[in-house]
Amino acid sequence: MSIKQKIKFRETSRRLRPSQVMSNYKDIPADPKIYVDTSLMAKQPEVTLWDFIENRPDKEYEKWAKDIGSDLTTEYEAEPLSRLDINEQDFIDFMMENKETCQKKYYEKRPYHNGISELTMNLPMKCGYNSRNTIEYNWGLYGDSNERIKELLGSRQVWEDKIGIDYDTALIRLLAYLPGQILPWHHDNLGNWCRNNKNLNPDIDAQMCDLGPIKRYLVMITDWHWGHVLQFQNSYFPRWKKGEVYDLPIPQPHCSANMGMRLKLTCSISGAMTNEIKS
Repeated sequence: MSIKQKIKFRETSRRLRPSQVMSNYKDIPADPKIYVDTSLMAKQPEVTLWDFIENRPDKEYEKWAKDIGSDLTTEYEAEPLSRLDINEQDFIDFMMENKETCQKKYYEKRPYHNGISELTMNLPMKCGYNSRNTIEYNWGLYGDSNERIKELLGSRQVWEDKIGIDYDTALIRLLAYLPGQILPWHHDNLGNWCRNNKNLNPDIDAQMCDLGPIKRYLVMITDWHWGHVLQFQNSYFPRWKKGEVYDLPIPQPHCSANMGMRLKLTCSISGAMTNEIKS
């Protein structure tokens, strides 16, 4: 990442102070079924072409995107930090055997969201994103899924050598996207991790905590295939291979999509960097 990019990311991150980030994340609902059962998006009428042209909801969404640091020039060259020796089928088996801890959700405000964001303002929904094209199956929030997925990624020694994120406090998300599903333009602020690790005195402005820099990494669980897209600012990730570990700079705006035919599986890791990994 260039010096200019790093300055831009720091300037963007200052828009959300640590207290704001954590106050924007309330307690997690006990039942993972609540996200679908109480979904506003599932009841939202279709946004037609005529609605879009007349109301121009894209203007409000675009203004929000620019406010968080989006532009049409900044680029990001994604290169793998390391590569894990993982078995894709292990993750498939885990998902099939742990349906009860799956957080199925749409891209809308969740019960634990608070404050001002694209979701609390329903900006994606106004533009036509809906419960049929933003479905995400997600593990790591319920039951023992966070610990189970850590183990699938590798031993503590593998974490030390190949990931470099503190094992005990890492927050995992195993993300499954079926063909036709989209994760719209957004940025991450690590609110859940900061709320869960207040004892480490997280500072989003400095992107630091008592253990070290706060990072988010992405592990590719399946190989890249036709239609699998991950865009950061104005650049696209390369044709990734399973097991590759990538840095996801905070709070770089990005989006993701599965426009292909195979399942797209990734795993995000949020936590404190304890060891710098170099490919």
